Amino acid sequence: MRQACVQIKNLIEFRGYETINLDFSKTQVAFSDVLVPFSIVLQKYIDECVKFKVVLPRYDKFRRLLLNTDFLHHIDPRRYPKSSIEEKFHLPIKRFTDPNAQDALVNSIIDNILRVIYFLDRSHLRALEWSLNEIMDNVLTHSESSLGGMVQLSIHSVSKEIAFCVADAGIGIPVSLSGGLQRHLSHVEALEESIKEGVTRGTGQGNGLFGSSQIAAISGGAFSINSGKAFLNYDRKDKAIARPDDSEYFGTSISCAINYSKPLILEHALKFKDGPHLPMDLIDMKYDGMDGVLNFLLSAEAPSISNRPAGFSTRKKLEYLISQITPKRIFLDFKDIGMMSSSFADELISKTVEKIGINEFNDKYIIGNISEINIKIIYRSIRQRLNVDEVILRHAYTD
Repeated sequence: MRQACVQIKNLIEFRGYETINLDFSKTQVAFSDVLVPFSIVLQKYIDECVKFKVVLPRYDKFRRLLLNTDFLHHIDPRRYPKSSIEEKFHLPIKRFTDPNAQDALVNSIIDNILRVIYFLDRSHLRALEWSLNEIMDNVLTHSESSLGGMVQLSIHSVSKEIAFCVADAGIGIPVSLSGGLQRHLSHVEALEESIKEGVTRGTGQGNGLFGSSQIAAISGGAFSINSGKAFLNYDRKDKAIARPDDSEYFGTSISCAINYSKPLILEHALKFKDGPHLPMDLIDMKYDGMDGVLNFLLSAEAPSISNRPAGFSTRKKLEYLISQITPKRIFLDFKDIGMMSSSFADELISKTVEKIGINEFNDKYIIGNISEINIKIIYRSIRQRLNVDEVILRHAYTD
């Protein structure tokens, strides 16, 4: 990746090429820690009106990867539209340019994970959200690049790891940190300093890379940084090794893998000089209401209302939220929901009634803003699943 970036820089900045062919015909594989930083470097020159033409891989699997990750879309949006493939375990490459885009993107990532890994320990979820926010904020704060950054995330169910890569094409850690510390650092020294607690160029607290590397290491995952003429790797043996590289990556790329196979004591990973730190997360801010009521807006929470898999993932997400915040009541808000399928109603409502019983459901659940047709679908679904002639939902209110 480094050599490819250097070659492209030379072709454009020193030899004056305005159109470059990217020949992937013989390439068989590339991982996110290559595709994401390469993508943001290409975007830098695309914004400067350089054109890139792609020769697609001969290998079908790698060609589909470039399409499904939106790597090709970022190069040529007209020729390669956004991927329409819904990958539960893979987030395509996304670009963020400001704090609002960062916040929306992180929330979207966490929301998707809640539907997919419904058995995930809360500490891993907090750790992932904190690390993503810290590293993406570093891009916006320190890179000095109007491009912003790019991020891609994958969930590896076999190795039980959530891995993500964040990259920018800015000034890089060696330049940024040397200026802030007001002393010259070699590129290797800069990367070694960057993962120490409290090291910053003056803007921020300097805890993002330190905390993220600790989270990865303590969980049994991995952490690496590419920036300038150096590479740092925090391996699965809890050891950080930095080494020089002759080829320069003009920007910063950070890869982090959090292993979720065993419990993570987040306070041990985020132990700063002022004491352990337990960050608030999306669940705290969005769902944990002071009145003891979990408000669950179906139009925002359900990926679809037309099929059983959507009902299943929505129910599992709801069950996970209930297990984490133990609300007194759950308000299922059907506002702006069209006619749902009977299979969706069966998965979301009827299986919940079957599991906890109709009395407990009536004690805890409120169904509101629901259409007449949808309440009929729910009643019919419950009767069929419980094999009863009549059922009464005490707290179901039509819109």
